[in-house]
Amino acid sequence: MDVRDELMEGRRAIRRLGRVVEVNRAPPPYAVFDAAGVEIEPVTAFLRDLALGHSSPLTCRSYGYGMLRWFRPGVTEGAGRDDVISRLCATDGVGDDEIAMLAMALLFAGHETTVVQLGFGALLLLSHPDQWQALAESPDRIPDAVEEILRAPGKGGGGIPRYARTDFDIGGVTIHAGDLVMLDNGAANHDPAAVAW
Repeated sequence: MDVRDELMEGRRAIRRLGRVVEVNRAPPPYAVFDAAGVEIEPVTAFLRDLALGHSSPLTCRSYGYGMLRWFRPGVTEGAGRDDVISRLCATDGVGDDEIAMLAMALLFAGHETTVVQLGFGALLLLSHPDQWQALAESPDRIPDAVEEILRAPGKGGGGIPRYARTDFDIGGVTIHAGDLVMLDNGAANHDPAAVAW
């Protein structure tokens, strides 16, 4: 049985692997420390990006605990299985913290976004039964439908936080070195002046 199933069913104890601590500083509002009390910098960087992307402090805390609860036990007990994380566990020179961060990135950037996008796709097709029928009648149009499903729902609302390295002007606005710039990749392919439908 999977370690995570045993944890959820209460048949396995969670080892003390670290802690999530509220910190009094700029984003993120929480930091993750390992069992020795050392801050895990890659997790802090991830939580900072999450906080700057308009996530609530409680979301940051939840993600921090998720890293401790779900990824570290999988890292330390995952050897012997044939999956990406198990292969990383078996690779010399790759530490537990790095494996945990890669596992977190795979979950949040891979699995979660895929699940959400599948839901958006189902919602779009259910709200447009004529399009669903057109796909059922012409399955060769599915690749184009997938591209449209990926494009259509993303109309902004988030962003990738970055800091300008140099001063520059864009759209009549001066951005100075060190300024926070939110790159809203969700707005891509939605400007009628730039994209032909």
